[in-house]
Amino acid sequence: MKKALSVLFAFLLLLSAASCGISGNDEDHVIATRPDVTRPPVTGGEPTEPSQPPREDGEAWAAGAAFGFASSDNRILIQPDYPRPEELTVAYGNCGETLAVEYVKTQESTDEDNGRELAYNFDNMAGHVYRVTSGKAIADEGYFLTTDDYFKSYDGTPMHKILKMSPGGKNGEYGKAYPEDLKRMELRRGRKVTGSGLIAHGEGARLEIFQFETVDGEGLYCLVFFKGDKIYIEDNYSEGGWRADDGGDAIGMILYDLVFVAESEHDFKIGVSSWAPESCAHELLIASYGKLESDPDYKYYRYTVPD
Repeated sequence: MKKALSVLFAFLLLLSAASCGISGNDEDHVIATRPDVTRPPVTGGEPTEPSQPPREDGEAWAAGAAFGFASSDNRILIQPDYPRPEELTVAYGNCGETLAVEYVKTQESTDEDNGRELAYNFDNMAGHVYRVTSGKAIADEGYFLTTDDYFKSYDGTPMHKILKMSPGGKNGEYGKAYPEDLKRMELRRGRKVTGSGLIAHGEGARLEIFQFETVDGEGLYCLVFFKGDKIYIEDNYSEGGWRADDGGDAIGMILYDLVFVAESEHDFKIGVSSWAPESCAHELLIASYGKLESDPDYKYYRYTVPD
């Protein structure tokens, strides 16, 4: 049953990504707003199983880090099958803010758990619970919890630097992409940019998203990280183009948030959250050799469909 739910919610994530419309042109590159994820407390009704099942036997956790999300009262919850919850003492989120956290307990799901992985259902879900001891976590936002030495070398010296970034826009909207980046991406992909947005920027770096015209029935959008003269790209294709709920012909898009960027001499580690109407995915991207690639060891899919 749990495995079937996992497959179903992964399908819902992909379906949602193709149904949330955006539009843009050379004058206006602000696209989609974040789906509303604020929900009233749940009372009554038939509970469902939690949406994020434990990993299968033999599927080991990567050491030293895990994604979670925040409650409305400065706590963070991660999946219940992380093996050593007490070792995680730092949380990164909201474009690289660093929080100190302390493991409090491991809680079981209650009869009121409806499977929605949101702040209003936080106390009903199974998982490891952490208290934020320094800083303030934002309700429903994704956080990357790590050990104290996760971004350090074996001798304890820093191996990655956390960049100080800021959101590209306000109130759940993207900012405008840099004009020079629009031209560079059109040259690199040989297509006209029809929509774009600035996700986050700071310290000479920026994370942006670009939607391109559909060519021969094939849609394309790119998630792109820029740092100095370096460019790292993740291509996302769709056969048959993109759909939009409003009947328009714009690409359907997930709304991205930046969790953090960690820079080393050799690569960048980039935590992102991607919101769709019924789900949210947190993942770690590795920027190296001109590409953005997802690290399969660090992913967390949340089921957030409204009641």
